[in-house]
Amino acid sequence: IVFGDWSSDVCSSDLDARLHQAAEARPEIPGAPKASDVCMRSLRPRPMNAKDPHNTLDAMRGFHVTWLEWTYGDNRDFIRQVHDLGATFGGALAAGSYVGDQPRETWNVRDREGAPVYATWMRAWKRPNPWGCANHPEFRAGHVRAAIAAVEAGADVLQRDEPGQNTHALNWGGCFCEHCLAGFNRWLEKNADPEVLQRLGVTDLATFDYRDYLRVREAPVGDDFRRWKGDELKGYFERFQTESTVAFNRWWREELDRHFGRRIPVSCKIGRASCRERV
Repeated sequence: IVFGDWSSDVCSSDLDARLHQAAEARPEIPGAPKASDVCMRSLRPRPMNAKDPHNTLDAMRGFHVTWLEWTYGDNRDFIRQVHDLGATFGGALAAGSYVGDQPRETWNVRDREGAPVYATWMRAWKRPNPWGCANHPEFRAGHVRAAIAAVEAGADVLQRDEPGQNTHALNWGGCFCEHCLAGFNRWLEKNADPEVLQRLGVTDLATFDYRDYLRVREAPVGDDFRRWKGDELKGYFERFQTESTVAFNRWWREELDRHFGRRIPVSCKIGRASCRERV
């Protein structure tokens, strides 16, 4: 068995060490499943309709599941039935999770020319899932509302899918909404090298529009923007969106905890701009 660079030190035939002797105990992560838990994921409570042959609760009984993980929705009756089985219910959020009355077109990430941007793997779907902008006030508020609704419905923990948010959207040419543009100008004022801005012709950040800057330079739109080498300003824009994503993830977690007055365990996929473990 090979485990990274230290495998030769552990598994070498001329050493007496064994893997269990090399392993080190780590502090227990609050809200994480126990080693004895039997976990199962059900993206949606099943059956979803009268023709659906699958049943989440029956599957839980059949496999003696003690932890239902990563399940979207805030159906109180379903969550109560999960709890009646003695199981933990793990709710779920994604990059487009939103509760509110504004259409997705309002707060979805946008490319340079204003078109909504969707993840590449969703584009073949009849209706791709939305991808909210981490800098859009309406999405930010609606995402917190979605998290609160899941916990109020009975979710014990939450799984956050697609935490890369705006950083990930850079791969598809986003986001260039008005809130991102205004935020980028403020970021440049605080973080950019004035000499670099002067050399690139960015002299007035009060009126600067990065979209126009890119149009003049015939930069590509959409997916091809990621492959465009660009200049220092593109690097600045990438840093701005990554920092926006990190700040957003920290913010909505703090808002969730503040609302309930306690720490709500949240897990997510390991990612560049995401949390690293259930905390």
